[in-house]
Amino acid sequence: MELRPKTIYRNFNSNLIDKDLAINQLVSIIESSENISYRVESLKHLVEIGIQNEEFYKLLENLLVSDSSEKMRCLAAESLGHLFLNRSMSAMKFSFAHETSVNCLIIITQTLGEINNRESRSLLENELKMIEFGQYKLHLEEFFSKEPIEELEGRKLAKILNNYNVIKYLENKFERISYILNDGVVIQLDLSNINSHVFEWNILSSLPDFISNLIYLIKLDLKFNRLRNIPKSIQNLNRLKFLDLSYNKLKTLPNSIGKLSLLKTLKLKHNKIKFLPESLGELKNLEILDIRTNELSRLPDSVNNLTNLKHLILHGNRITSIPNSLNCSRSLIYLDLGSNSLNEIPNCIKNLRLIKRLDLGGNKIVDIPNWINELNSLEVFNLSDNDISRLPDEIGRLKHLKELTLWNNDLKELPRTLRFLQNLEKLNLSWNKIDSLPNWIGELKNLEILTLWGNNIVDLPETIGFLNNLKILDLNFNNIEHLPKSLSNLQNKGLIIYK
Repeated sequence: MELRPKTIYRNFNSNLIDKDLAINQLVSIIESSENISYRVESLKHLVEIGIQNEEFYKLLENLLVSDSSEKMRCLAAESLGHLFLNRSMSAMKFSFAHETSVNCLIIITQTLGEINNRESRSLLENELKMIEFGQYKLHLEEFFSKEPIEELEGRKLAKILNNYNVIKYLENKFERISYILNDGVVIQLDLSNINSHVFEWNILSSLPDFISNLIYLIKLDLKFNRLRNIPKSIQNLNRLKFLDLSYNKLKTLPNSIGKLSLLKTLKLKHNKIKFLPESLGELKNLEILDIRTNELSRLPDSVNNLTNLKHLILHGNRITSIPNSLNCSRSLIYLDLGSNSLNEIPNCIKNLRLIKRLDLGGNKIVDIPNWINELNSLEVFNLSDNDISRLPDEIGRLKHLKELTLWNNDLKELPRTLRFLQNLEKLNLSWNKIDSLPNWIGELKNLEILTLWGNNIVDLPETIGFLNNLKILDLNFNNIEHLPKSLSNLQNKGLIIYK
């Protein structure tokens, strides 16, 4: 029975076997085992033991240039660079010319950049000069005219070349990718809805780890794919400001997402996310968080730490409540809680003094609290498709309100205070139980669209003709036989009436 690498390493740490025996047993697994995971684990343990002799160097060199396993070659290249940097030039040079795996090639290129001698820089320079990709070639020619290639250090050359290596791989494998370059590196990458050159259907079901080498990325678009998880290495993209993971098959995010400290926009709509990590609260610069159409039942408490959040979009989840105190209340201007499972308007919303747009449609809300008037910056308010039977007088104090949507509720009448909404432009009262409009309706001087579809209205007051800015009046599915004469003048000015 084959010895397991972790057993050998445990025996060594417990002084049950000496160092030489442990090394011999681990080397034996590397050289003879057919189990790739055992071989990789054995090599990792040899590195941990800390040997740096000639025999180990030769082993690593041989693995790099001739092993059939990509994982073993990658680990050998990494170990050579870490333990034998100044001796590894010959092996790196050979592998640089012959390696076909993009993962290994990236590590080899990084190591050549770290060696940073005349020979390694010459290799990198020549490779960059041979690039034939149209967009890349033109950009590098312009960049090197400002910063001569001969004056760049090895690390910079390696970073430029590895950016190209990643893009070249993606270009060869997929179609419809696009990217933007700046100073020789990729700063924007669009992999949304990509297809294989071989098959017509989308095949990006996992994000390659080597994407994390594009450390200068500011914008990454991955929507419309089949991603089921995001690798921990996403944390390496710590310059990202925009990340779109919408329309995938994600169920959660890695904790490492919190390392993207410069992120301003995170889009996650139309996935299968059931919970978000607490590390989300570390995204202190986040301004837009769009999680619509997922399977969330709650938000992590750490969302309170998102003090720069302006847009929080949670439409189409299973949320029954939100954290009692949203510390983002000082910054939030758009909150969408539509199509969730709310029975009431959460009290914490009254702290959102800067909120301009609030969507609570498609819930099970019965009452509107009296404190609603405290949202004195509110411009758009959607309460459609709930179970509301009355509006509080306080709603008339929302002096900046421009749009009020109340379709599909149980309203029978409107409070008189509604006439104080002098900035109101759109009022939707469709599918309620209203049988008449009050005379004061004509006081809403800025009203442009009045939608009354599907009520029990028999006639309209003459004062409706005072709405000089009215452009659309929808009266479908009511019982109105005659229109007031006052509407004739508005029709002559272009008013459209649906009846």
